[in-house]
Amino acid sequence: MDIGLIGLGNMGAGIAKSLLRAGHRVVVYNRTQSRAEALRGDGAIVATTPADACRGEVVLTMLADDYALELLVFGPLGILASLSPDSIHVSSGTISVALSDRLASEHTKAGQKFVAAPVFGRPDAAEAAKLVVVAAGPSDALARCKPIFDAIGPKLLVIGEKQSLANVVKLSGNFLIACVLESLSEAIAFARKSGIDAATLVDFLTSTLFNAPVYKTYGGLIVEGNYDQVGFALPLGRVCDRRRCDRANRESPCRSCHSLFGCEREIPTEVASTTMSARIRVMGLTAATEGSPEGHQTAPYRLIIS
Repeated sequence: MDIGLIGLGNMGAGIAKSLLRAGHRVVVYNRTQSRAEALRGDGAIVATTPADACRGEVVLTMLADDYALELLVFGPLGILASLSPDSIHVSSGTISVALSDRLASEHTKAGQKFVAAPVFGRPDAAEAAKLVVVAAGPSDALARCKPIFDAIGPKLLVIGEKQSLANVVKLSGNFLIACVLESLSEAIAFARKSGIDAATLVDFLTSTLFNAPVYKTYGGLIVEGNYDQVGFALPLGRVCDRRRCDRANRESPCRSCHSLFGCEREIPTEVASTTMSARIRVMGLTAATEGSPEGHQTAPYRLIIS
């Protein structure tokens, strides 16, 4: 297929490589052009404007948030103005339900197709074509996009024709991942303070009661103190998902979100400007205080997204 791909961050670059390995013609665009140039050696064609990435049958976007996608789609040289009739915009980033609905409406008015296809998986999974895709949109558009989904991951859930349903699934999954990070961090901090080897604890729990990839992956990262393998920047998490959840449930915001994210102490500014990995750290793994010779304690901070 002739595919444009816009947004070459940690996830987008990996997706581009997977598409290229599968034999697709991929035209890439990124605001920081050096990221696009880095893929030229893999066979990508580098576009100089977003419009240049919209000449093919499909343009796939993997952008940080609603604001970035709105600028790209609705700008004068954006996707809406550049995509030809009957071509498809596939949005794979984490966006709000409201924006997904707006995109579906505006693309339909322009005679274009819109498919919401957010993904689950870390950057290494994107590059290894092991993402989990949740897709929704018109059945004919989904069928045309199937080669793309096959190229980036082995698991596809088609949730319906209403595009924003896929975004609801993505936000639900992100909320659960945040809960896993919080609970794992507190449990490991408690066990360590009590003298239990964290690796032994995590190995036992993830091979019995919590035998799931998310517990194994993040449990391993926590035990190893591996805070540098960043998949999602902390400022994005702080800003994005709480707002998206609240927008999706405006009349009755999720009380569970408030219990986890609306806690008594926010992460300090110097931490909030770092990464998701720092979020794990402040949730109880390595925070040392006076009178705690082991160097481990229950976290003084809670995960907050606001």
